[in-house]
Amino acid sequence: MELGEKTMYGITEKALKKLPKNLNNPICIQSLPDISNVGTEAVKKLTEGLKAKKIMELGFDDLPPIIIINNGIAHLPKIHIHFWKDPENKRDIFFVSGDDQPMTSRGIYTISHHIAQFMSKNGVKLIVTLGAYIVESSATKNSSNKVYIATTHKENEHLKKLLNLPNAKPMTEGEILGANGIVPTLAKQEFGIEGAIILSETSAQLASMGNSDPQAVKTLVETLTKYLNLPLDGSNGDNQKPSKNQADEKPPKREYQEEELKSYIC
Repeated sequence: MELGEKTMYGITEKALKKLPKNLNNPICIQSLPDISNVGTEAVKKLTEGLKAKKIMELGFDDLPPIIIINNGIAHLPKIHIHFWKDPENKRDIFFVSGDDQPMTSRGIYTISHHIAQFMSKNGVKLIVTLGAYIVESSATKNSSNKVYIATTHKENEHLKKLLNLPNAKPMTEGEILGANGIVPTLAKQEFGIEGAIILSETSAQLASMGNSDPQAVKTLVETLTKYLNLPLDGSNGDNQKPSKNQADEKPPKREYQEEELKSYIC
């Protein structure tokens, strides 16, 4: 697809860097903004810690009609794709993040299909999405949050490996809203890509105020670091201090009613 070409879905791809010719066992880690942005913040830390390069931006007609301003410059909301080339040639990683999620069900399915198709074309065999699991009260500062695991295949090596990690539990029932649930499930159904969803506990009180949960973010980063044996200095992904521009790029804060949180996991 040529730079800036429109697809039939109302999606515009803007390529920023070319991918290497040879990819090594690539996987995808994704989180689009959800109730508490826990997964989004974790992906940001991993991307910054590994110094992944942004390779593409996706514009989409169904993203919210807002503009995002950083250092006085306005831009439309986008989906961002970063890429990390493993220096040991074991496992390359695509990171998918975004300024927001689509506003409609049709939009979520459309962008989810586009992401899954992009990953399939680039040989991705596993998509891992990150998010929050709402509980009445989460872990204290000196303890670890539980993480809940769901996969798109009944039994596989990824599930077994994830459940062997500290504080990991299988998610036996519930609902997952938005693209963080749809992308891996649709990718399995349409392209045969395996998927795993990792949700970190966060409190309903924090989520209802639209606040992120640093402890939940830290737990997700630690879980991914151990699961994938990532070369990060320390388990929290803080290899480097983000630049001022990076620090300013935060998803919009949202507010939710308690009734919404009791029914859904995001």
